[in-house]
Amino acid sequence: MNSITVRTPATTANLGPGFDSIGMALDLWNELTITRGDFSISTVGEGADLVPQDTRNLIVTGVEAVFNHIGQSIPSLQYHCKNAIPFSRGLGSSSAAIVSGLLAGSAISGIDLTKEELTILAANIEG
Repeated sequence: MNSITVRTPATTANLGPGFDSIGMALDLWNELTITRGDFSISTVGEGADLVPQDTRNLIVTGVEAVFNHIGQSIPSLQYHCKNAIPFSRGLGSSSAAIVSGLLAGSAISGIDLTKEELTILAANIEG
């Protein structure tokens, strides 16, 4: 696969008596397009000036986690991020970035990781 686009929703788990135990996805989305090519990151939208434009980017971390997990070398990729999820507002912007990277990495690698594998990788990144 030479290019993949992934959309991930904002989420919240701050729902009254279900605080941190009941969550839901919201109709607010980040979009990531990854293409094979010389490494670069471009970000537009929410937090564009705050997002690391290097390998510290959580999306890149997610992609790298997939390739390390499956034992393949990480290809050179171009990342284009359109962010609509605000940072530091309890809407899961970091989780959306991690999940985007994991799903895109899985698709680019051609290996379908299980939900369990993706969950473990995400938890290891998120901490």
